[in-house]
Amino acid sequence: MPFIGPQVSAVVSRELATWLRDPARGVELRSAWLTPLLMAGIIALTGWSWALPFVGPSAAVFGGMVAINTYALDGTALWQLVTTPGAARADVRGRMVAWALLFGVPSLALAAVLWAATGSPAGGAAVGGAIAAAAAACALAPLLALVMPAVGTDARDRVYPGQQAGDPTGAQMTIFSLVLPAAFLPGVIGAVSGGSPWVTVLSGILLAGTVLYATPALTVRLLQRRGTSLLDAMAARDAAVLRAPARRAERQR
Repeated sequence: MPFIGPQVSAVVSRELATWLRDPARGVELRSAWLTPLLMAGIIALTGWSWALPFVGPSAAVFGGMVAINTYALDGTALWQLVTTPGAARADVRGRMVAWALLFGVPSLALAAVLWAATGSPAGGAAVGGAIAAAAAACALAPLLALVMPAVGTDARDRVYPGQQAGDPTGAQMTIFSLVLPAAFLPGVIGAVSGGSPWVTVLSGILLAGTVLYATPALTVRLLQRRGTSLLDAMAARDAAVLRAPARRAERQR
């Protein structure tokens, strides 16, 4: 892929294939897009056509929620990541690029197209919100996937979607509570500054740049520190294994 290195490109290709092939991820992918499209259909049947562009930010929020458990869903296949020197940075960035291709860019495009189609006066807020929400979800999904993994049946043993793939409800609610305010913030800034749609869009871009600059490095460091424990948790099928090193460190103090 252009503009990214071969290591990151390999991760992107792997992630896109996994989203399409893994039964658990496939269900999440379909639900993430069916929900906002159904919302658009319902809104189109009402007199609230001005609200249609906000389907874009909604799609980004849903995309973040369904991508919250990718490390746990990979299961013991993480041994390849843990045992490959220097692979953490490429892995984190590759997951983010794959998410952007599946959810982020389409969410932004959906908001922009619906703004153009409806001429909504709130279109600038929707596009700015889509940019900010997509950036926040893109950056936070892999981070929270490491902080709050929902360990279930190993990937190699799953043959159908509902086969105990883990329950990431807590992480989903966490990322929802973080990404949703990001979707609203550009609109608030635009309203305070006089209601210019272009100010709103610019504020969304600036917010997105800040989040995408600051968060990935934190995720990489966390992956480097917790990678082995995460793999142990996958092998044991018990997320409590992740907390054991922290408890030992506390006792040593």
